[in-house]
Amino acid sequence: MDKILYNTWRNFLISHTFSFGKQNSSVPYTTEFKFDLNGNISGYRQNNESHWELLDDKLILKNKELDPTTEFILPHSFEFGIQDKLIGNFLRNTSIKHELMAISENGSSVISQDRSPELVNFLEDKLNGLLQKSAYLQSLNVNKTNSTIHIAFIINSVETLPALLPLIRAVIIDKRFEVKILAMNKLFDIHSLNTINSLTNFLDEQKLPYIKILGNFKAELNSLRIWNPNFIVRQSEWDADFPRAFSVQNLSWSHLIHIPYTVTEDFIYSAQGSHETLLTNPYYQNVWRYFIPEKLDPRQINSIQRSFVSLDCFSEVGSMKAIMIRNASPYWPFPKSKRVKVVWMAHHSIGDNWFNMGLFPKVYKPFLRWIASHSEIELVFNPHPLLEENIRNNDSKDISSAEYKSFLTDLEALPNALIFKNKNQYSLTAAADVILTDGISSIYEMQIQEKKIIAMIRPDHVPFTPHGQKLLTGTVTANDNPVEILAKLEKTLDSANSKRLQELQNTAKWLRNEQPEKLIIDEMINEIKK
Repeated sequence: MDKILYNTWRNFLISHTFSFGKQNSSVPYTTEFKFDLNGNISGYRQNNESHWELLDDKLILKNKELDPTTEFILPHSFEFGIQDKLIGNFLRNTSIKHELMAISENGSSVISQDRSPELVNFLEDKLNGLLQKSAYLQSLNVNKTNSTIHIAFIINSVETLPALLPLIRAVIIDKRFEVKILAMNKLFDIHSLNTINSLTNFLDEQKLPYIKILGNFKAELNSLRIWNPNFIVRQSEWDADFPRAFSVQNLSWSHLIHIPYTVTEDFIYSAQGSHETLLTNPYYQNVWRYFIPEKLDPRQINSIQRSFVSLDCFSEVGSMKAIMIRNASPYWPFPKSKRVKVVWMAHHSIGDNWFNMGLFPKVYKPFLRWIASHSEIELVFNPHPLLEENIRNNDSKDISSAEYKSFLTDLEALPNALIFKNKNQYSLTAAADVILTDGISSIYEMQIQEKKIIAMIRPDHVPFTPHGQKLLTGTVTANDNPVEILAKLEKTLDSANSKRLQELQNTAKWLRNEQPEKLIIDEMINEIKK
């Protein structure tokens, strides 16, 4: 490639925003893919697409380690513009083709008659959100009201449902409310995680009525709008967890409520690399109320004041999830157990592009050997729901999908080991003697149950907040060396819980209010009365 053509391609790449995804997929991975001047990729946080380089006649995408991951062959003449596509080979799986398409220049989206279906959907959703909000405002002008307070819950995961269950149950039996529960699959990297069956099975067991949503998402959103909810609670703040129709821009016409699926967000700083609180997530710019478990401290207030998130939206009520965790009835899957009970909780951030907590690729082999040689213990492996997905996405060079499947097979073959997933884990941990974890929430949530906790800490993790460092004092910490971890685990197995008093101090403020849901209901009613 001559210098003129090289510069033409380079200038085009750095001056446009692209959609990027799998070829022939109905939805791209992202519509915010950008080539930065410094050789980094922004707008899309994935390990496999972190850097870029123009080399000869190729555009090469690289991972964090600067290894090539996708390769596009560039035409020898520049006849490329908005909505023209480059097709590249994903080098780690030759059966996968990636598609790159320019969709905007200088921040302005471009529309043409031959635009791609995914771009149409993206723009239609933006317009749909505006129309939904406009319709809602018009309905206020004509005094359209409900005889009861309408509240909708949009949920996709049984594992984190304890954070919402007390409120769901409370409004269902409260005659002032009418409730709709919308149950759907959780998404990850545009793919379904197939969570709907475990979720609806649990709802059936709890005798909670729900609407099962498997498709026609825009139509279902329109039906929700016609029902006219006064309040909407979505289970997580991550748009990527939900179909695009249920993104925040399509829900902000109602009073959007956020109740964190974790007990606290004051444990670790933002994964984006800044020392900012997680409370400045742009999602919170759209919420009417964020019900928090504890008062904001001066550091959090300062960060929020330097963002467009409003301090007015935060309301301290305590933690429904903390109460649920404390009250969980013990359940242990081994019958008539008399051995030491260990739960191994493995986090999903095994790469170096998120919170960098996950140690699974480094420890799973020595851990498996240790479990096999220690018949005096019973171990239940409880992986994060996204661990398998991140292994499949090659977040770590140290383990493949085939190796993970082999590990699961070998573990299940042991007489003293079981696998527990796609279920509410708090009854399991309530029955355990020791928790072995590299997770985030499990480091402090299991302190509510006064458990002995071995916290495995990677040296390159995103920094903990000052409050997070205090919460760590309720655990026995270990580094990322499997030998040290297992030595501390063995020492802990038969010993008393030396951290119990610290655990009680760490968690007391979350448990001060026995019924946070009542305070939430009061705030909703007061808002309607205005």
